[in-house]
Amino acid sequence: MRVVMGIRGDCDAVPGGDVVQMQKTGAELERMGCRVDYRAGALGDLVGVDLVHVFNTTRINDTYRMLRQAQAAHRPVVVSTIWHSMREMARAYGEIHGLKPFPIWSYTALKEIYYARRAGQPWGPGMALGYRRRLHYVVSTADAVLPNSQAELEALEGETGCRARMTAIIPNGYEHRMGAVPMPWATRRDLVCAGRIEPRKNQVRLARVFSQASLPAEARLCFYGAALPQAKRYRMRLERELVAGRSEYGGKLPQAELYAKYAAARVTVLASYFETTGLCALEGLAHGSAVVVTDSPCTREYFGDKVHYCDPFSNESITRAIEQAWRTPPADSSQLLERFTWKEAGRTTLAAYQKVLAAHRGHGSG
Repeated sequence: MRVVMGIRGDCDAVPGGDVVQMQKTGAELERMGCRVDYRAGALGDLVGVDLVHVFNTTRINDTYRMLRQAQAAHRPVVVSTIWHSMREMARAYGEIHGLKPFPIWSYTALKEIYYARRAGQPWGPGMALGYRRRLHYVVSTADAVLPNSQAELEALEGETGCRARMTAIIPNGYEHRMGAVPMPWATRRDLVCAGRIEPRKNQVRLARVFSQASLPAEARLCFYGAALPQAKRYRMRLERELVAGRSEYGGKLPQAELYAKYAAARVTVLASYFETTGLCALEGLAHGSAVVVTDSPCTREYFGDKVHYCDPFSNESITRAIEQAWRTPPADSSQLLERFTWKEAGRTTLAAYQKVLAAHRGHGSG
């Protein structure tokens, strides 16, 4: 089977979880015998391609364009939604920008113009005005949508009114082949927070509450992740909150090095204002770390009672969660981790492809 995977055009300049999901899933599909080509912003030639897989419905402009290209070429197309709840985003950006209630639909739609201008693409007011229409078209006309949890699907359908033709839940995962040898948990002294340095990841608040938490003097908080140019001021705010000898920013690390940090972490913290499943929390758990993660329907579906939850808007909640995680050895998560690997993501994605192709063949024979 030959598959083309398409993603937003700025994926190299602005890496994120959607890029990781695409690359890891694609790698597993290749191990299972598929040929996978990757395209950014546009699909190009689809001669000889059996199926198109597009990622990300929050950034709808590139996704819509690529879906229409696939449909014009009469290729079946599936969409990994990677949908961030608009309700959660409205609360987050209201906090970040000090505006409540926050006009999240207008804000998200207007950002499509910004992304297009930055990428040197044609742009105009119609991109914002047509945001909901394009979103509805993508979800309702794709051959299948592939959310990473039932909670994500329910948020997407509930907040947009869209209904998909076919759905399949595809888990996020961690790369077990790159797993570092974990240190004994009781000897670990680091708290690790990994992710892009930007306001929605809430690192400044975490740094502030860490400096006031009741933790041993040897506890260290380490931040890792890309500091993007548009978040320069936020990175500077974070650096002002760091306490010499107790907290630090280590920049962006290659994945193997980051996994080694998880393997030495007593606690992994992901206190973002909003998340879907939280890849970093899953990776920390896989390396024997206690985990603190934002409380949301998606994270609850993934992690159950194996992690410590926090309200990212509350200093007291984050403080309490990291203090509890520091004192409490992580629960046995082996059964949970068996369900959330990139190998399982590849297997379930291939099953969804086969179901879509069978449906196409059935329509063709009719």
